[in-house]
Amino acid sequence: MVTIVFDQAGDFEACRAAEKWCGERGISVGEMQGPAPRGLLVGDYCISKWRNLTDTEKSALSGRMTGDMRNGPVTITLDGDTAEDPKPTGSKRRRHSRSTKGNRAREGNQSSIARAAMTAASALASGGES
Repeated sequence: MVTIVFDQAGDFEACRAAEKWCGERGISVGEMQGPAPRGLLVGDYCISKWRNLTDTEKSALSGRMTGDMRNGPVTITLDGDTAEDPKPTGSKRRRHSRSTKGNRAREGNQSSIARAAMTAASALASGGES
C-alpha cells in the first residue's frame, strides 16, 4: 500500500495537486461528493460519486483519495502489496456502475501503467523523484 499526502495551501490547491499527480500517472479520479472518498482506478475511466458505487465496485478500486478537498490535506492511498504487483486493471477487470458514463478502459496497456504508477508513488513516498 502506498500513501501520499498533499498539503498545499489555498482553496482546492491540495486537491488539484493530487488530481494532477494521478493524471500524470494514468490514474483516474472519481467525482467529488462532499466529504466522501473519491475512487481511484489505474487507466482511463469515468468513476461515479462514492454514493453511486456498489460495495463490489468500491472493493475493485485501485485506491482512494480522502481528506478536505477544499482546504487540504488530501491523501492518496493506492492498494497493492508491492510496486510490481498492483491490483489488476484494464482488460483483466472491467467495471460498470450506475453512472451514465460507465467505467470502461479506453486504451493503453493498463498493466504497464499500473507498474509505473506504483513505482513512481513508491519513489515519491520515499523522498525520491519520479
